[in-house]
Amino acid sequence: MQPGSSTHAIDHGAAFTVGIPVRSGMPWLRASIESLLAQTCSDFEVLIILDGPDPESLAYLRTIRRLRLRVIERPAQGLVATLNNLLSECRTPWLVRQDADDIAYPQRIQKLHEALRANPSAGMLCSRARYYSDGRSIGCFRSSHGSAAALRRTVQGGRLLSFCHSSVALRVETALMAGGYRAIPLAEDADLWWRMALLSDIHCISDVLTGFRQNQFSVSTLHHDQQQIAG
Repeated sequence: MQPGSSTHAIDHGAAFTVGIPVRSGMPWLRASIESLLAQTCSDFEVLIILDGPDPESLAYLRTIRRLRLRVIERPAQGLVATLNNLLSECRTPWLVRQDADDIAYPQRIQKLHEALRANPSAGMLCSRARYYSDGRSIGCFRSSHGSAAALRRTVQGGRLLSFCHSSVALRVETALMAGGYRAIPLAEDADLWWRMALLSDIHCISDVLTGFRQNQFSVSTLHHDQQQIAG
């Protein structure tokens, strides 16, 4: 683990980097990291950007030894800037999104490798997700599904796609070509999916690979009604 920024360079030793934006990440960050330690496939890196001072999260991350972990500390700039920093700092071809309060189920990285081998031209991979609370599944996240062509027709028809942000993996080159994340309140993710679908294939994985937590401080909890309107 190393603080500070770095130049962008592709690491050909791994395909995937799990990118986690962190702001006041504890206590949920611990479960998120432990879920990555429990992956059945260890061929991935982890990139964490601390969006503003967060001494408790940083102290915890300094104890982690069994992950290829890189931590960048920087002044607070907000979520959209942090997501774009994850794209620009990613050293592998793919950025796997995960929030600090969400978890990856044990086969997530393995299933992403399998999906990429079967769909080598895809620009985005996404799976299903379940709402997660205190180790229990409490319902499924309602996600778009269908073939790449069907998803493209959806956005061409003027509708947005819905995926759990922490269930998505982005081909970095394609995401940057699409313009990255834009500052659209509460819909910066759906806006990017729309542009990604027009540029490349989105492949949906039928497995549930992500546990999505709604804690009392999460954006999805605080702004649930507005997000429903934006989507």
